[in-house]
Amino acid sequence: MRRAVVCLLAALAVGLVFAAAALGAGTSAAATGDATYVGTNVTTNTTWTPGEGPYVVTTELTVTENATLTVAPGTTVQVAKDASITVAGSLDAAGTSTDRVSFTTARPKPQPGSWTAITYAGTADSRLRLANTTVEYATTAVRVASADGRITVQDSLLRKHVRAGVAVTTADGPPSLRLARSTIADTGYAGVAVTTPGTDPFARRVAGVTIRDTDFRNPGQYGVVVRARHLVGVSVVGGSITGYESGGVAVSTGNRAADVPGPDDRSVTYTTVHGVEFADARGDAVTIESGHLDRVRVSDIDVHGVDGDGIGVRRAIDLDDVVLDDNTVRGAARGIALTHRRAQRQPPHVSVAVTNNTLRETVGAGVSIDAQRLFVSRLDVRNNTVTGSGGDGVALHAPVLSGATIADNTVRGSHDRGVNVRGSRVRNLTVAGNRVAANGRGGVRVRAARTPGPLTVANNTLVNNVAFGARVSGAANGGPVAARNNTVAANTRGITVDGPSPVRLTGNTIAVNTRSTARSADASAVGPSVGVTLTNASGNVTITRNDIYGHLVGLRAATNGTIDAEHNYWGAPSGPFYASVTPDGDGDTIRMRRGVADIAPIAETPHRALIERPSVSLTANRSTVAAGTDVRVTAASPAGPNATYQFTVDGQRRPTQASPSLVSAFDDPGAHEIAVAVVNDRGVASRPPATTTVRVEDASTAPATTAPPPTAGPPQPADSAAPPSLLDSVLSVPGLLGGALWVLAVGVGGYGVVASMRGAQPPVRGRVAHALAVVAAGVWIAAGLLAVPPLLSAGGVALAGWGVVTAAVVAAASR
Repeated sequence: MRRAVVCLLAALAVGLVFAAAALGAGTSAAATGDATYVGTNVTTNTTWTPGEGPYVVTTELTVTENATLTVAPGTTVQVAKDASITVAGSLDAAGTSTDRVSFTTARPKPQPGSWTAITYAGTADSRLRLANTTVEYATTAVRVASADGRITVQDSLLRKHVRAGVAVTTADGPPSLRLARSTIADTGYAGVAVTTPGTDPFARRVAGVTIRDTDFRNPGQYGVVVRARHLVGVSVVGGSITGYESGGVAVSTGNRAADVPGPDDRSVTYTTVHGVEFADARGDAVTIESGHLDRVRVSDIDVHGVDGDGIGVRRAIDLDDVVLDDNTVRGAARGIALTHRRAQRQPPHVSVAVTNNTLRETVGAGVSIDAQRLFVSRLDVRNNTVTGSGGDGVALHAPVLSGATIADNTVRGSHDRGVNVRGSRVRNLTVAGNRVAANGRGGVRVRAARTPGPLTVANNTLVNNVAFGARVSGAANGGPVAARNNTVAANTRGITVDGPSPVRLTGNTIAVNTRSTARSADASAVGPSVGVTLTNASGNVTITRNDIYGHLVGLRAATNGTIDAEHNYWGAPSGPFYASVTPDGDGDTIRMRRGVADIAPIAETPHRALIERPSVSLTANRSTVAAGTDVRVTAASPAGPNATYQFTVDGQRRPTQASPSLVSAFDDPGAHEIAVAVVNDRGVASRPPATTTVRVEDASTAPATTAPPPTAGPPQPADSAAPPSLLDSVLSVPGLLGGALWVLAVGVGGYGVVASMRGAQPPVRGRVAHALAVVAAGVWIAAGLLAVPPLLSAGGVALAGWGVVTAAVVAAASR
């Protein structure tokens, strides 16, 4: 009986194969025609059509000047080995979304490099247009050897080329070049390359290059590379660049631009990279190298999975209206890296805005700006979010730095400093409105080898940083150092100023700066406790209307005169403990190693709301468990809804989380300690951490856990049985009867189709086969309705399948 079932299925398969074979034979005959071989140049206006194709280009083919070759939708052009198509006139290959034009190889086993290229060598009146066109398996898809005319590639696919999708090789640069909504994939060197051959790969001038909404996939070394002495109006907008080896978008004006002053200066103007995704690649996402930069913008790009820098501006001479805005960079070497080099005999001009960027988990600095000399009219680092940097969050270095603003940024969790500014002379610097938290080597650091100031640190929130909240140092007096209206809390130390510059500390909250000096992210240990530190200060120091409390030492200073320290709140109505003035004060201590502090009058109440450390407790849902059993611990704290929790399990710190609960399991028997510190929304951590201990017993000695007995369901009838399977149904009497009729129908119908294909008269009319199939399906359907349910589905499927195959055979025969 089982063999009968196998035979039945085999017969059905044979029938379907016969029908498909008939259909395929008809399709092949319709699609195959004689190829048109092209071995002479196109000298007059000519149209290639799919009915005459495929066109096989057997040798070098030129579309001569004043001639236009039009390739109609659905046409295939096959180019012989080492042959190419040169366009001195015009080429218009415009397919449609359903009938594409194809330029490919005639080789049966296509490989990249099977033919040379479509080479554009046109005049001012020439046009090269590829629309809904596929160009594949060449050395280069489109090679541009003329700077005249216009090239457009839209809605096209350029793939599997040895060198490039589009390569511009003329020293005069490209003509008007526009790519839109296309894909360039699997090229060896670049998706789009503007480079000249020879020892100097830099074109004289590149202008009018627009790449919009185009995807570059595995393009080789570069997605887009442009090497020219002058770039004007180059834009890459939308789309994606993935899988490159050296750079996503790379623009260079020459290796020694800084040594070429005067009329031959290199320049990049009106250049834009906007809205492009860069992913899963090596090298920088965007690089602009050397020259005078004017109206250059990189904005709204998304960089992830890239091991180079997100945005790199290298060795620029002038930076005039350079905007790096609203970009997202995750996991790159650095987020944004800018270097400036002074040109010979030319004063530098700098106008740069680094704004609204999100830079996360970079290996080095989030923002790195390194300049030889910056007298800036505008250098704004503003409204950026920088988190988890492996170096500094924001790093700014220049021997002479004047006129920079670092404002309204969030810098959190950097391995080194949150904001790090250094140089020989630093003046007219503003650090304002930033939130700088939980950085590994300090909050805001300004270090001048010679003179700091004038500079302002204002309205910042500097919390939970190792080492210090803010520190300014310099060897000589460069101008006043002003820190006002900052919140400086829960750091190792609060505010430190080293050097003789005048100091103005007004309106700050400097509280509970007692974090451990350990560089780990653990915020649970208590370390040094100093609010304000002044070393080598001049007598020109004002500390007034601040709240300084929660420290062992509120003020530690060494000055050459008297500090004006009036109207400060020191943590208690009785004032600070100042041995020579207020020995009964219960507030923070004042320690003067040199000089004196004039503290009266003293503020008896704080000027602003007090900052207090949050408390926390920790409980476990069970204290003794078997090995491998989950334990849930839950922290309780009044720290507020935006608090975060830092759990530590057996000395290993877990990632910071918003949930107050943690679930863990332990494999090793013994006592295991779980600790938690809570950090409130102001960045202040609880001290000390709350702990609990969980004891784990060996599973072999722990009491066994017995599962509850299964809940009894309703009693089942004694004669209830599972429904018959499909195999049992086919082996039933109606199943076998219908199967026999179906095998007969398939045999008669299949034989008739084969006979018709051979031009012979079938021995049995087609209606007989149809009738047998309908009767067979009817037997199954009737049996399914009456007694054997699975046969109902079998009959329906058989009847529908017969109809589909019959329709396909009829359609194929009528073509």
